[in-house]
Amino acid sequence: MALKNSMKIDHSETTIDWAPALSVDGIRHYFSPTHAERPFLVLDDINLSIPKGSFVSLVGPSGCGKSTLLRVFAGLIIPTIGRAMLSGEPIEGPNERKGMVFQEDAVFPWLNVQKNVEFGLQMRGMGGRERAEVAREWIELVGLKGFEKSYPRELSGGMRKRVDLARVYASNPEVLLMDEPFGALDALTKLRLQDELLRLWEQSRKTVVFVTHDLDEAVYLSDTVVVMAARPGRISSVYHIDIPRPRRFETRATEQFTALAHRLWGEIEKLEASAGGSSL
Repeated sequence: MALKNSMKIDHSETTIDWAPALSVDGIRHYFSPTHAERPFLVLDDINLSIPKGSFVSLVGPSGCGKSTLLRVFAGLIIPTIGRAMLSGEPIEGPNERKGMVFQEDAVFPWLNVQKNVEFGLQMRGMGGRERAEVAREWIELVGLKGFEKSYPRELSGGMRKRVDLARVYASNPEVLLMDEPFGALDALTKLRLQDELLRLWEQSRKTVVFVTHDLDEAVYLSDTVVVMAARPGRISSVYHIDIPRPRRFETRATEQFTALAHRLWGEIEKLEASAGGSSL
């Protein structure tokens, strides 16, 4: 299912290059817990094109394969059948063109904030002076100026997540892949970081694929929400979120926002009922 054919586009509100940044074509993936067990189908006939510069969220019941699909995009999983592409080239493994943020902290406890943000740049061979300058710029952009010498143990969960964001943005990947990055945070910190992520995205227009269980979060952040069904994982529907940008906290109180969130809830409840499940 290509987003290009499924979305109503309002070009006055967002700028999207319709050349796909990411795509999967005819993906089927089997998983076997052990060699002795029969493989079971995790993803079935997934076809999806994600335009450059867009923000796309994957939602659906537990077991629908949204995190598995994200790992296919990352090159961490090679599908059994079909192919994944990044800017027209086959995805054959992880590389610096794709940045990933997980729910768990990915900061190195033995490195301070400055060195954590520099790490990816150092691995790419960037010189010390240049990478220090790039890291300082992103540390300031995520609101951590003054904490350059602090260690992760001295930071709150929200601040550590800001370090994650600074590090992945500093490495300048083509696409950002995020697997419930704010799922472990308290409600207030989560709301603040959603706004922080939107601000960074509005400035950079990186392509983002974002997995979440939070439907309000999906509606608030996204250009497009892809709903997946479970057992096996497959695409059920695609929603274009035509809420004007820039979006801010007050957006959540609008009738349009509430209607979209309720519509998503209704569809996922039906998917859960048909699959015999009971949770996101």
